Amino acid sequence: MHLSTSKLIRGLKKRIHILAWLALIALFIGQLGSVYWIFELFSPFTPFYVLLFFLVCFCCPSKKQRLVFAIVAVAGCYWCSTPWFIIHSADTTQAKPVRFLSYNVLNINAHIDTESKWLLRNNSDVIFLTETSLAWGSALQPLAATTQHCAEYNDSPFGMALYSHLPLKSCEVRYTTDNDIYPYIRAQLQNGLVVYGIHPPPPITATLVEERNNQLQALATMIKQEKNNVIVLGDMNISAFSPVFRDFIQAADVHLTSPRARPTWLPALLSIDHALVRQPDKIVATGSYSWHGSDHKAIWISYVP
Repeated sequence: MHLSTSKLIRGLKKRIHILAWLALIALFIGQLGSVYWIFELFSPFTPFYVLLFFLVCFCCPSKKQRLVFAIVAVAGCYWCSTPWFIIHSADTTQAKPVRFLSYNVLNINAHIDTESKWLLRNNSDVIFLTETSLAWGSALQPLAATTQHCAEYNDSPFGMALYSHLPLKSCEVRYTTDNDIYPYIRAQLQNGLVVYGIHPPPPITATLVEERNNQLQALATMIKQEKNNVIVLGDMNISAFSPVFRDFIQAADVHLTSPRARPTWLPALLSIDHALVRQPDKIVATGSYSWHGSDHKAIWISYVP
């Protein structure tokens, strides 16, 4: 019995060792996602690779390899957990913070009635929703009646709506050039803050990846040109570990506001829902809710305009 247990442990350690090397290779492949779209599909799983790097530190027989994996694990842990400040120190004496909620409500959500009532009770000033089907449009009529809003309801996964309890200068559903399938919303509050709500297509085929990347590039150009303070919300169908995402936020001149590894999509515990801001020093607090009827978490941010 003792021999069989020892053999089992040795076999398990060997498998973890092999998996850790494969994870290290996958980590580097994922950072080549700008070169070939399939490579990018490795990048969202970075937190799982980091977990393997920590585990192999207890399994690897080689001291040099343990050191290598320990260094990579610590660096990976830092990467996953940043930006890590949940409570920020923005000055709220000059202007009242605005609380934003972003939520992919899932167009086939089986709990529309319950969740629409929750959204009606929610204390957010501005609510951006994606996958707003015709059924969601009907359920959200009470919210629409008490807010300024703009919306496109349809039974594809690309409906969206923005509701504001604060006065708006404008709110429009728009499309980027050469695209009439994937909308985005641009709204501006009376205080001047510009809000973009986006939901690019998921990276599941080469065509969809190209369309997603083209939309992100077009949006980045427009967001960069905004003269006022900007916040960008949505299920962006891209991980913060992706090199394409890094190119997008750099081109748009916006910043991530929550840890890269914060899971928002339940099936694979991936982080693809983001709130991006022009001025990170104006963040008051960020957070997320638990999963309910959707496969996405609702995320929120309190931000000084």
